[in-house]
Amino acid sequence: MLEVKQVSKYFGGVQAVENVSLAVEEGEIVGLIGPNGSGKTTLFNLITRIYPLTAGDIYFKGKLINKMSPSDVCHLGISRTHQIPRPFHSLSVRQNVSLAYLYGRKNPGDRAEANSEAERLLELVGLKDFAQIPASQLNDVQCKVLELARSLATDPKLLLLDEILAGLNPGELNFFQELILKIRSELKITVFWCEHIMRVLMKTVDRVVCLDYGRKVCEGSPSVVANNPEVIECYLGKAAGE
Repeated sequence: MLEVKQVSKYFGGVQAVENVSLAVEEGEIVGLIGPNGSGKTTLFNLITRIYPLTAGDIYFKGKLINKMSPSDVCHLGISRTHQIPRPFHSLSVRQNVSLAYLYGRKNPGDRAEANSEAERLLELVGLKDFAQIPASQLNDVQCKVLELARSLATDPKLLLLDEILAGLNPGELNFFQELILKIRSELKITVFWCEHIMRVLMKTVDRVVCLDYGRKVCEGSPSVVANNPEVIECYLGKAAGE
């Protein structure tokens, strides 16, 4: 579904991503890990066309998307969440999701359809009882859930999750883990998931890709990656890796 081929990104003389290649197959949940500053969010920004590529190619379902705009990429079927949700605070929770439906889909329906789809998605993610309140009244966890619902409203085929578990307690972690699995099983959406909460990610994903200093250092099953000396070294230091 997604092919990243020898992709690099430089900001002036600073290398953020260097010669990264990977693929995500339809129906998978693939984890993206690495220390802070390893290039994970930058890679997501390249895939969603927030940043232009310095080198390389990105394909979605066989279509080259290098020159596409972020809105065109969204209409093509790639959606994402952000680490810091920024809902429209003065609008209701339902209106936030309805707007994503109306502007994030290639062929949206009318407002009645948008509201109906918003209600369905809010029930799916557990926010149905908050549909009528302003988004400004949600707490941090509920804002994360709303961010996810807005992404789902664009009708993605590939969903990029960027550190959606940050700051959650154990019960909330379990909720999101089950929700991500439900998104794959019930909505048939492929997931590419960047995360630091390893104990949840490793129990959920099919494969893991690890970045360090912008380079791909390892790829494989969760058990293979967790025991890879280069991965251990990039998190815990050279002595631990050895």
